[in-house]
Amino acid sequence: MRAHVAFAALTFATAAWAQTGPSIDGTWELRSTTEKWTFAQSGDVLKVKMTDKSAAATEFECGTLGKDCKVKLGGKNATVSMWYAGPALVQLITQGSNVVKRRFEPAENGETMKFEVTNVVPRDDPKTFELNRLKN
Repeated sequence: MRAHVAFAALTFATAAWAQTGPSIDGTWELRSTTEKWTFAQSGDVLKVKMTDKSAAATEFECGTLGKDCKVKLGGKNATVSMWYAGPALVQLITQGSNVVKRRFEPAENGETMKFEVTNVVPRDDPKTFELNRLKN
């Protein structure tokens, strides 16, 4: 009985921590570039906007429970699914035969965020960048 209570408490504590980690809401800038990411969470739906001076803005909304969403990225059809793995937001993007995994993990201070991009198909090594939260 104690094992069941301990397991339930641990499961609840882990779920609560994942939901209360540092928020990714707001606008983030990729260090040393003009690329900006804006996130706005409303319930289980996340609105994502990526802007860069060299290209048109990309904007979409999708749930964060891992379900596929049909979107346009760079004017082309794509499928996006998003979910949280602990405090990190994971995006899986399929566009044609290309599959890319993005992982956004805010630091405890809430001012920086690790941004990892992995080409799943075609396979490539992950690339890691740092985003800085912009002040309003």
